[in-house]
Amino acid sequence: MLSSLEKKMFFLPNRLFVQGYRLFVSFNIAVIPVDMNVLFIAFHALLPKISRSAVMYVKEITADWNEKSIKNGIFPPCTNTRYLPCYPGQDELIIDITAFNLKWRFKNKENYGIYLKLKTGEAVHFPEDNPPYLIVDTI
Repeated sequence: MLSSLEKKMFFLPNRLFVQGYRLFVSFNIAVIPVDMNVLFIAFHALLPKISRSAVMYVKEITADWNEKSIKNGIFPPCTNTRYLPCYPGQDELIIDITAFNLKWRFKNKENYGIYLKLKTGEAVHFPEDNPPYLIVDTI
């Protein structure tokens, strides 16, 4: 019976900057009504085509950032790195980021987003025409 109350919410980035194999992104999930419970948050990012196995570095950004600073090589501070494997033929990365729910919803001034870096050993670029997105399961 409860499954009929479950809803999926779709979020596009409120900030996005792509620099080759680096991606900086944030989402505004503070708009989720406070009376809704978040069950799961899935981060989806399309991957560039790779010819061999690679590693995706995933970090939470912990301070404000801007595109001009990043272009000048000044990157925002981030948390510890989470490493995820990526494989040839894999076209999308899906990451469970449910742990950010409370912080990003109720302390939205602390929501600076996520930093991704694809380490492949080859020249790759994140696709700029298909931005990452979130799917949030709520009840």
